[in-house]
Amino acid sequence: MSTMLRKLRSEWLDSLTSGRSAAAATRLAYDSDFRSWIEFLARYTGQPATLETMLMIEPKDWRAWSSFQRNAGLCSRTISRRFAALKSFFKFLEQNGYVKDHPIFSSKSPKAPKTLPRPAAYDEIVLLMDKCPQLPGPEWVHKRDQALIFLIYSVGLRINEALSINCDDIARSDFLTVQGKGGKTRQVPIMPDVLSIIDDYKRACPWFESSPKEKVVGCPLFLGEKGQRLIAQVFEARVKKLREALNLPDTFTPHALRHSCATHLMASSEDIRGIQELLGHASLSTTQIYTDINSEQLRATICRAHPRANSKED
Repeated sequence: MSTMLRKLRSEWLDSLTSGRSAAAATRLAYDSDFRSWIEFLARYTGQPATLETMLMIEPKDWRAWSSFQRNAGLCSRTISRRFAALKSFFKFLEQNGYVKDHPIFSSKSPKAPKTLPRPAAYDEIVLLMDKCPQLPGPEWVHKRDQALIFLIYSVGLRINEALSINCDDIARSDFLTVQGKGGKTRQVPIMPDVLSIIDDYKRACPWFESSPKEKVVGCPLFLGEKGQRLIAQVFEARVKKLREALNLPDTFTPHALRHSCATHLMASSEDIRGIQELLGHASLSTTQIYTDINSEQLRATICRAHPRANSKED
């Protein structure tokens, strides 16, 4: 990669976080996607990637890259995201006067297949909470896991949203302020039984007993065994062990708890905009996915239970 291209790449990545408030994970993903393209471009052209060689590419070159990725076994969703990353980079180039009306802006990325989230049943969620004490670790860690599971499911949080909560965020009120994607905040209702199970965890946690740290502004609510803020990978690994012990499907992840919340609310409420606000969806169409889930569940129920479901009569 040429020095100029490396400089532009760095400025583009910085613009993602400063201008668009993109999540750190988005920046990392886009950087990886960009590097993937640069490596392909160098092999494809037989020379190191430069800004000049990048600006000279044509639609057939994008198609070659797409074919290369498919042959490597990548799915349409990944290819589509990589293409979006490159479009973002070229948009940055256009804004800074390096390019105008490049063919990439009229090129279409491969469509990712529409897949419906797989929610867990309420009984499975309760079972997961009940079985937390079966995992290795002290009692307060079990209570922490139970509190996290219940909190994520009760208000449909993303795992990183839940783990970013601080002790001073849990006020004695009916709402909790959540820091969502792109730095956006939203208010979600928090029920008394959720507060109760969180209090039970805090009373058992030795890190809160040994110091008044929970009273300090910015103190993490959910802690790891060494007293630091719990990271998503640790909690995801514990949920994986639980689901394996309970013979639950691989789709049962912390994020599935969020899907379950949305699906169960959609089944009992027609307030789709209220659910959109709860989940922090930027687009209503994202929330509408859960209406498709309920429609599919209804169809499956009818096919399974209706007396004429297996009838060959017209």
